[in-house]
Amino acid sequence: MELRSLDLDNIMTNAKKNRTSKRGLGAKSGIFTLASASSTWKEDTPQKLEDALSRLDITKMQAWNDLDQLSSKTVFEGMSVDGDLSVTNGKVTLAPATIFVSLHFGKGEDAFKAKDAFPAQVFFRTTGDVVDIEDVRVNTSSFFE
Repeated sequence: MELRSLDLDNIMTNAKKNRTSKRGLGAKSGIFTLASASSTWKEDTPQKLEDALSRLDITKMQAWNDLDQLSSKTVFEGMSVDGDLSVTNGKVTLAPATIFVSLHFGKGEDAFKAKDAFPAQVFFRTTGDVVDIEDVRVNTSSFFE
């Protein structure tokens, strides 16, 4: 099931508004519920998601291509994820995240760098006690505004 970025932003906004709700979150792509309402969700899943992210090589994800195009040299500074706001439709589980980078521009005396942060979504699957990250998508539109 392909999810459009706009749908994901809508899902995350609704999940934040209904943080403790276990009701479905509507989107054109299907009905999502907070993942914590799922029978496969475990109390330590958010921590396991953070652990999996700490081992992830972001440069191998599509999100890195989007970030790397923003400057002559983009340096990954870190990522935070809110696993407690994960939502699922039974096939796809995703969590809101923020990616932090340093953007380097120019060379020599004209060089400068700027730190920035971009919203992202982390797509993952849980199998037993294992969390596997399938994809990370980032929204860099704020850079161009």
